[in-house]
Amino acid sequence: MLGWARLAASTKPGCQMCGMICVRVLGLMFAVSLIACTNQDCPNANGVAKRSGGCDSVSAGLEAAGAEDALGQTKKRLIEHGLSEESAEAIVEHNQRYLKIVWEEDQKQWERTVALFVRLGLQPEPVQASLVRFPELAGLLAGSLEAHRDGPLSIVQSLPESSIDRQAVLSLYAQFCDASDATRLAALLRRDQDLVLRLIAHDALSLLLPWLLTEPDNPEVRKVYHDWLRQVLNEALDSASHGDSAALDRAAALLVTHSGRVGELLNQDEAFRRAFLDKYWLRFAHTVRHALDKTPKQLGESGQDEVSERELVWFSYFCDPRVWDYFHQLAEEGDFVFEVFDRWGLVAVDLALAPEYREVRKGVLEALRKADEMVIEALRDENLRRQPLFVELLKRDIKGGPLAKALRELQAAPAEARAYGARYRMEYNHRHPHSALGYQTCGGVCRRDQRLEGVGLRRLRTSLRSALSRTAEPLKQTL
Repeated sequence: MLGWARLAASTKPGCQMCGMICVRVLGLMFAVSLIACTNQDCPNANGVAKRSGGCDSVSAGLEAAGAEDALGQTKKRLIEHGLSEESAEAIVEHNQRYLKIVWEEDQKQWERTVALFVRLGLQPEPVQASLVRFPELAGLLAGSLEAHRDGPLSIVQSLPESSIDRQAVLSLYAQFCDASDATRLAALLRRDQDLVLRLIAHDALSLLLPWLLTEPDNPEVRKVYHDWLRQVLNEALDSASHGDSAALDRAAALLVTHSGRVGELLNQDEAFRRAFLDKYWLRFAHTVRHALDKTPKQLGESGQDEVSERELVWFSYFCDPRVWDYFHQLAEEGDFVFEVFDRWGLVAVDLALAPEYREVRKGVLEALRKADEMVIEALRDENLRRQPLFVELLKRDIKGGPLAKALRELQAAPAEARAYGARYRMEYNHRHPHSALGYQTCGGVCRRDQRLEGVGLRRLRTSLRSALSRTAEPLKQTL
């Protein structure tokens, strides 16, 4: 219960959004009634509460005719407004102490309370029947009408059949007695009751409930998002059931890291929405699972603060939400994008999406595919990333020795990149033969072209002078 209380305090303070004071009071009455039931002070088969010795003096002081009239008047009004006699009697019996007190001390509060209760008279038969069985729900059900007209029916339909499970769910409602929170919780329980009960059994619901209560506005986005949550949490629960004590913590960390970006892309990009579950998430989950399975479990660790090898492996795949941009932006490159991620994890994501390498992305992916460790080491060097010459090297089709030599020199002395650039351009342009140029150097080809261009220009000038001289001769004769 304390864990759920902390959860309620961290998400949204209970009952602050209620528009009427009586809704707040009835919410508290529901919580108090639930605690009383937990302590075995539940209503008996006739709906009459078993009173403990501490309440005898209060009851004795309220044995007045006027207070007794409060119960009769309340029951009469409830029946007049559509509640069955059985449900009206159950509500009055369960709340008799409170009704007597407000009748004596604040008639207006009594009027507001009864006015809220009578709204339940318009509810369908399942709600009426539940009020007979569980009159302590009256305050919660009436308050839920502030959020939605079908709030009471939604809450009733969310209650499990098992008494143990029902008590656990009612404990949740006691923490989320605000009308909007209660209806959201009811929608979750109707959608994923089994999942919620499994999380309660593993004492993990307080950790994961904020994501379960998230309701995207777009129906298509909502469906994909909820399907994703089910897959994440059910897999974590299965692992926890087989002895993996950290599985649910990993699931929570994954949702903290990825749910925001996944939600953005689901809302913004229809193509991503179609491909996310069946393609991107499926491959991501398979890769992480396979990497963990390959990593041996360590027994007898020296301390709780020690990070295991499995945790490091998991961290190397999960801690960057840009992985979804990597899959989606590079989808046209084919399956080898996934193969690169399988091998390199978030290293591939960082290098492929680096803005410095946008113009040479294909070359970066090729280096990753070939597992060219020397090139990959250079790509990850933060100093080299800022050097324009380094990116220029990657743009050129340089293979083998020259590229290796260039990268080694740049890594050894990145501060001398400018001076090295001049030396490299001299070697690349005037000393290194290129197969595409018939094994000639770039400089040799350029000088040949310049000579040819010079010959052509001289010939052009001679032709122009000759044409002008022929054109001018007739003009002189005419003048």
